[in-house]
Amino acid sequence: MKKSANSNMYEVSLVETWDRFGARLDGAFSCPVLIVSHVPLSDKARHALENSVEALGYGSGACAFFVTGPVAEGASPNDLSDTDVFSAVEGLDPLAMVITDQASAQACARAYRCDIPVPDKSRVLGRTVIGFADFESMLASPEEKQRAWGLLKRLPGPTCN
Repeated sequence: MKKSANSNMYEVSLVETWDRFGARLDGAFSCPVLIVSHVPLSDKARHALENSVEALGYGSGACAFFVTGPVAEGASPNDLSDTDVFSAVEGLDPLAMVITDQASAQACARAYRCDIPVPDKSRVLGRTVIGFADFESMLASPEEKQRAWGLLKRLPGPTCN
C-alpha cells in the first residue's frame, strides 16, 4: 500500500520497513536502539539487553530486534542481501545499534562497507554501534557479564545535552 506524502516521511519509512522485514523484526516499533543478531536471541539475552538499555535511560521497551540470518528452520542462510540489511537498518533509523555476534557484524560491515570491530564501540553513518563477537556466551559468567555491561555503557544517552 502506498503511503501518503503528506504524512510524516520518517513514519512512512518506518511502516514500510516493518512491512517488508516484519518476519525478522520484533520489539519496539520506533526503536531508539536496534539489536542485530544472526539468529533470534534467547530470552535471557533479550532481557539482558532490554534491561541494559532501560538502565541507560532509554526507558522500557526501547529495543527492536533484527535477525540477519535464517528466521525459521530450513530457511536459506543467504536470503538477506547487503542492500536488504542496509535498507532495514536505515528504514528503522535507530539512534544506536548493538550487534550481538560475529556473523551479524560481518553482515552489517558488508552492508555499510566499513569495518565493525568486535568487541568494541564504533560509528557507522553517525550512529554509535556496539559490537560483540558472541553476546549470548558472555552471559555465562559474572566476569563476562561485567565486560558486556562495560561495553554497553558506552552507548550514548537517549538525549543530547
